[in-house]
Amino acid sequence: MFVGDGTAARPDAGVLAGNGFSYTSATCPTGSCDGGNGGLLGSGGNGYNGGDGGNAGLVGNGGAGGDAVTVANGGNGGAGGVFAGSGGAGGNALAASSGDGGNGGSAGRFSLWGNGGNGGNGGAGTPGTPGTPASFNAVTPTVTATINVGTNPEGVAVTPNGAYAYVTNTNSNSVSVINTATNQVIGSPITVGTYPQGVAITPSGTRAYIATYYGNSGVSVIDTATNQVTTAITGLPSGRVEVAITPNGTRAYVTNQFGNSVSVINTTTNQVIGSPITGFTAPYAVAITPNGAYAYVTNGGGASVSVINTATNQVIGSPITVGDFPSGVAINPTGTRAYVTNVNGSSVSVINTVTYQVIATITVGANPEGIAISPNGAYAYVTNGGGDSVSVINTATNQVIGSPVAVGDFPSGVAITPSGLNAYVTNRTSGTVSVLTIGAITPGTPGTPGTSGGNGGNGGNAGLFGSGGAAGTGGNGSYNGTSGRSGINRMRSSSSR
Repeated sequence: MFVGDGTAARPDAGVLAGNGFSYTSATCPTGSCDGGNGGLLGSGGNGYNGGDGGNAGLVGNGGAGGDAVTVANGGNGGAGGVFAGSGGAGGNALAASSGDGGNGGSAGRFSLWGNGGNGGNGGAGTPGTPGTPASFNAVTPTVTATINVGTNPEGVAVTPNGAYAYVTNTNSNSVSVINTATNQVIGSPITVGTYPQGVAITPSGTRAYIATYYGNSGVSVIDTATNQVTTAITGLPSGRVEVAITPNGTRAYVTNQFGNSVSVINTTTNQVIGSPITGFTAPYAVAITPNGAYAYVTNGGGASVSVINTATNQVIGSPITVGDFPSGVAINPTGTRAYVTNVNGSSVSVINTVTYQVIATITVGANPEGIAISPNGAYAYVTNGGGDSVSVINTATNQVIGSPVAVGDFPSGVAITPSGLNAYVTNRTSGTVSVLTIGAITPGTPGTPGTSGGNGGNGGNAGLFGSGGAAGTGGNGSYNGTSGRSGINRMRSSSSR
């Protein structure tokens, strides 16, 4: 055929004149279809679904490359006529793919007039899917290990990295160190002052402060790197029971039961600051709010709790009445509640730290002593000295949940690992530490990576007079195409070669 347009069955035009056939979804039901080529006088047809555009003959425009529909890459635009005509635009890649955009067709090599076709845009790529994070779940407490330590273990504290637990052995005048990964005592007991009671570890984890009840070596300071006593802080009244360190690690507060006072230590110099703070009645335990602003002190002989302003080291307000013989105290992570164990009342008093009022009294086991709150603040764990057990309080409802968990004989201190997975309970009469599993981690799932986008197609070059095609835009993480050269620039470039 010498003259005539192309058809779906025979897409190329007649040799002398006619336009190439342009495909559509109706005429190209499957796969990719290239547009037909034009005759000597005629334009190329458009491709479909990634098919290339047809080329023009001597005079005419190139066909457009087909945009990708079911394939990834866009089709290339057809070339314009040899002597006159613009190149066809490149087809766009499939949007959510890594496909490349088609290149724009150039005007004919000897074309005086004609623009280059624009390059097609590359695919944007496919986004990855996010993974799911690991999650913490509280579980029913279960004793998973029992560790022999010294005689009459009392206080316990876990290092900030969760790697070690330090236990005071009152009748052995020593401290045992437990490796929490193996739940084994490491090394020999560390000899400290007489009748060690409370223990607190600096936020840096480098030192442990031990309150010793009797003797002149009031507070023993252990270097946790060497597990050696480096300092014995003297000049404190006798009857040192508990010690707490401020969140910034600069001060340690020590209760002096016989002196009815609290001493403050500068942990940089390990020197006592000023005179003891007075106004207490047989003070026992001390806990500091998370913002470091207040210290709550239980008055074992006064059935009350006193509050110290740590900025002035003065007692503020009147003592807060709680149960009989308050012993342990713990503050929740938000600093809004203080939980106090009442030994003779077999209860826990809950104090609102804004109003300084008791808002709940919770019945627990016999003779509760120690108390610790989980890192997420959801639960409080109470040692029942007279019940050889641990009670668990839901802090949202201030109700005991489940049955008491049996541990060793006369449990006293309790400390929870920073992960919230385990609690360490000292059993005074048994000479042991019970390890309770109180939480579990549900592993997260990894996400799937996305794919990079495709490259943008290059723009076609223009004839002598005309504009080069615009570059196609690359998808995410890929390259943009190169713009085609405009007419005069192209001529200069050609003549320089």
